[in-house]
Amino acid sequence: MKYSTYVFLAMMAFSAAPAMAFDSQQYDECVLQYLRNAKSGQASDMIVNACRKLYKEGAFLQSDERTYQACLLQNLPGVENDQAAQYIAAACQRRSQQ
Repeated sequence: MKYSTYVFLAMMAFSAAPAMAFDSQQYDECVLQYLRNAKSGQASDMIVNACRKLYKEGAFLQSDERTYQACLLQNLPGVENDQAAQYIAAACQRRSQQ
């Protein structure tokens, strides 16, 4: 390969690094805060997924997806059964599309 190709590839790798970086401390805090009162297996999975989306993949989220994940975190802790978790997820989905 030519030298310029190596330089280009190196520049691409370094410029993509900040976008792909995540704040593991904020992710951990999210999991610790919102899973504390989790009683439903499905709600727990949704909470962990929302923390992952917001704090590990946040740079790639659109506004409606960010609103949806935040709504889940606000409303899922303490939910006692999986059916209620599904109803909350549906309501958050509708709210995020408004």
